[in-house]
Order: sequence, then structure tokens, then C-alpha cells
Amino acid sequence: MKHSRTSRLRVNVVVDNWVAKRNFRGEHGLAFYIEKDGKSFLFDTGQSVEILAHNAAALGIDFGRVEGVFLSHGHYDHTGGLPAVAGGRQGLPVYFHPKAWQEKYAAGEGEPRYIGLPWQREELEEKGVVFFTSPKPAEPGQGLMLSGEIPFSTDFAGRPQGFLIKQKEGFCDDEIRDEQALFIEGPQGLVVVLGCGHRGVVNTLRQAVKLTGEKVQAVIGGMHLGESSPEIVAATAGYLLETGVALVAPLHCTGQDAVFTLRGILGQRLKPAGAGTVFEF
Repeated sequence: MKHSRTSRLRVNVVVDNWVAKRNFRGEHGLAFYIEKDGKSFLFDTGQSVEILAHNAAALGIDFGRVEGVFLSHGHYDHTGGLPAVAGGRQGLPVYFHPKAWQEKYAAGEGEPRYIGLPWQREELEEKGVVFFTSPKPAEPGQGLMLSGEIPFSTDFAGRPQGFLIKQKEGFCDDEIRDEQALFIEGPQGLVVVLGCGHRGVVNTLRQAVKLTGEKVQAVIGGMHLGESSPEIVAATAGYLLETGVALVAPLHCTGQDAVFTLRGILGQRLKPAGAGTVFEF
């Protein structure tokens, strides 16, 4: 990442399962509005146009100022609000992994449930959206980096379970290879923003350090630890402690039991957050 140290970085939680302030609405989803050195970006867009637009208005966000949108992966609860942003500016770039286009389902009792993209590519391209897809790390500028495909590099972070891809010959397991994180160069270190953390929090942070050579200061976002064993949650917290991460803000799909466990280990490093929370670095 070749960019001078930022003088201003603000990460706004626009959409989350929980709200942190009055006048905000919650839903099962996640979206961030990132302000960096006078530029504005969105990382994920929540589940619905309605909640994204409502909470954005509460934060005073003008979608016309958004320079680009980064989508963490191809699930509906991270991509559903994109039509609210489309049309805000002509040629709006939207970045994500090409496997996000796959037909994604959740396994469970009965028939698999569709959880993929809730819109058609053509309808957004007609509104001026320009899609950029790549499995590789990307630097869209302004001290920002998309992780690219995140490799499994630990022996304790389990692989995604219960997710499927629909293909011509039927369903197959989805390891959610399209999951990406956003690495932001902050004034005191790297700020890592997660969508769901399907590929593992520790795997993601290792990728961040490998690609940037920077120390991670903060981790904010969904960590998908709700169905993980207490041992995996504790090992994740241990890694965060060992590597000196100063701020951990679990959101969305982290799981309440996991949050309590993390808080018991991380103490004041863990910061409660929800829609309406603003982090300034």
C-alpha cells in the first residue's frame, strides 16, 4: 500500500443487526460508510434498500459522494441495498470477487434457501454501475486494499459449513471463496473491515499482514463465530491479543455467545457497536 499516512479516517456503521443510537433501524445485514482523506466509500450495502437509505439519511450520508462500493461476498444481507446507491453517480465502480455471481443457497431442513444476490446485473448497469471483479488483491487507491481470495492458513479456523452453490448438475458445498475484507491504512496502523469473516478472522488478518506489511490496529465487522466452538473463539481472541490489536468491534453474524467470550478475554479492547456507531482514527 503506497499512500501517505492518512490525516482522517472515519468508519460509520450504517447497517447492522443491532442499533447503537435512536432513529436507526436494524436488520440482518451489514454496511459501512468509510470516509478517508476527503473521499467516501461503501463496504457492503445491507439487506434492503429501505434500511440502508433510512440509516444513511440519519448519518447525513449523500450517496452521490460515494467514490466506490466494495462488496465482501455474494450474500443478500451484504448486497441487497446496492440499488439505493446505483444512480447516485454515473460510472459508479463496484468491486467484488467473480464467484459472488454464483447461485448461493443455505442448507437446512427442507429445500435449500436462496441467499445470493437479490438483483440482476443488467438492472444496475442500466443505472450506471460498472462492475469490477477479480479474485486477486486490488488497490483502488486512497490507502485502501481489497484482500482478494483469503487462503486458509490456520489449523483451528473451520471452513464454512451449511452453504451451497447451485450448478447444472445440482448443489455442491460453498467454501465462500468470494469473501473479501477491506484493509485501510490508518494513522496508527491497519484497520481491517470484515463482511462476515466466513474464511476465518485469523486467516483474514494474516492475509492483511502478508499483503501490506502493516500492524493491524483495529478489526471491525462480522466474525461468524456464532456456531464455532468455545475453543475456536478463545483461539481467535488469543491471536488478537498476541498481535496487539487495539480495537475489536464484532458485528452482524459474530454471535452473542461469542461476543461475551471475546469480551471476557479481550476486555476493554472489545468495543460494542451497532448501526449508528462511528469509529474515528
